[in-house]
Amino acid sequence: MNEYEFLDDINFDDFVNKLDQLEIRVDIDTSERLFKALTLENSSKLDRLTFEIFIDVYQSKEAELKKINRFLPINKLRTIEFSLKVSPYSVVPNYGIGISVLTQKCLYFLEQGTNKRKVLTELKDIISIEKTQYSKGFFQSKPALKITTISQVVYISPDGEVSVWYLLLNELCSSFRIANETKDSSLIQYAAINVLLLDSLIQSGLNSTTNHSEDLERSIKYLSFYTFYKSDSTRLQMSTDAKKILHLRINPSSREYTSQSVESMIYVDIERYPTVWCAIGNRIKIFDAITWNDEIMDIKLETKITCLLHEPLNSKVWISTLDKYFYVMDVLTRSFIRRIQDHTDVIINISLFKKIDKVITASSNGEILVWDPEKIEKKDTANLNELFQNKSKLAEVTTSRNYLILTSSSSIEILDEKLQYKETIKFKIGETYEKISCTCVSYDKDSDDEFLWVGNSTNGIVTVWNLNRFELVMRIGVEECNGYRSFLCVDDFIWAGSKDGRLMLFSSKYYECEKSFKAHKDTVRSLCFVEYNKFVISGAGSRDGSIAVWRSSIINRKTIAGSIGKMLSPENK
Repeated sequence: MNEYEFLDDINFDDFVNKLDQLEIRVDIDTSERLFKALTLENSSKLDRLTFEIFIDVYQSKEAELKKINRFLPINKLRTIEFSLKVSPYSVVPNYGIGISVLTQKCLYFLEQGTNKRKVLTELKDIISIEKTQYSKGFFQSKPALKITTISQVVYISPDGEVSVWYLLLNELCSSFRIANETKDSSLIQYAAINVLLLDSLIQSGLNSTTNHSEDLERSIKYLSFYTFYKSDSTRLQMSTDAKKILHLRINPSSREYTSQSVESMIYVDIERYPTVWCAIGNRIKIFDAITWNDEIMDIKLETKITCLLHEPLNSKVWISTLDKYFYVMDVLTRSFIRRIQDHTDVIINISLFKKIDKVITASSNGEILVWDPEKIEKKDTANLNELFQNKSKLAEVTTSRNYLILTSSSSIEILDEKLQYKETIKFKIGETYEKISCTCVSYDKDSDDEFLWVGNSTNGIVTVWNLNRFELVMRIGVEECNGYRSFLCVDDFIWAGSKDGRLMLFSSKYYECEKSFKAHKDTVRSLCFVEYNKFVISGAGSRDGSIAVWRSSIINRKTIAGSIGKMLSPENK
């Protein structure tokens, strides 16, 4: 036991490090639940003996499961099926005596002697699980499980482990129900990890020298996360509007210890292979935009990534990081072409100004650099603070057909393609300046006008400006919003992500917020449009860390009829 030997009891941080050293890969939330299950929350430290017994049991079961994996079906898809629980002596009516095998997808039976595999049921088809006494032929008065599925009733009697199997099956099946409700398939993988840990927790708890043996039932509840999550109906509620358009959820941090904020996302079409590049922490994860499987290898940088830009004409991706660098990568080869540090502050935005076919990089101290995207050469520079004596930090840069739009906390400066001043838009009500957080531009084909949509960082007010005449068109108020974080224009709708995890859909024609619904448990930090299949993707802050994929193609006024936004007077500029 030298590989995890230590002299003293261990605190939570040491516990996490030990698990990592032993290659027991669990996220922070699961680690906390396991620590509570082993200590019963009676102490801030876990005693050495309990930890050693638990690890011995876990590793013994892991070795047993690996032997069984070779009997599982070969999966042609990218996802891997692996065994979670094995009972070497099980009785199954109509099949006889053999081995029961539970995976994250199916319940299997291996015939005794031949190990011929039979599928008893897929877990997604299970309706209910009951403890019972099955009496038929040689199977009289034997404790068993009655598993009711959508097409049949299955009985299994794992020798001496009916109660254990009941707990493990309930945990997995509960995760299937929740995953179906929330369209988040990653929950099943988390539940599978819970099952592995639960099995070892129960067996180690039968040893009277372990701490959790004092109250094993209570210990089990800590790890039966999805079983009890299921019983809390309020946590499963999704609005009708969200259910209509939600395609699926993805957890880009599923193989990580902690969830990361989804800082930036871009759509990249690689020779008719649609992909979504997602920046989390110092990594870029790349997802197939058809299957939504992620590529095995991530792109890693030295520091946190702040923003991404796809420049399609030259097949390049521009990447900025917290250390004031930006990188230019070839899309096809995934190799870095250049690493540049010309900014003196953190780069907060990279934009493509299509009118002049140039890439714009901007830093928070107001530096604006203009780049030739083909040669990656600097062509022009400007400084917001020097031009306008504006001491506010630059927050965002947006481009329209004709203008470069520079956003600070209380005003917007508009420049033309030569970086010459055109207009200043200030946001003031009475003596109070509004705080700006994000912007986007919409286009009206009938009038050939462009409109700038501006979100407030502290309340639900959105202002709309005509960029052809620099006039305030409309102010819209959404009471349930406490501030905006991200905007995206898709067809006739503005998708707005709020600081409290809501998505709001504004009609760009009628200047109304037509629907608002809860999308994430944290701020909607980024939005992206996938042109290939007309999906809108929202990325959340670290307390959620997920990506939600929404079907924008079914959005129309009939689908989400009913304005919830209040039109306010456009008089106050």
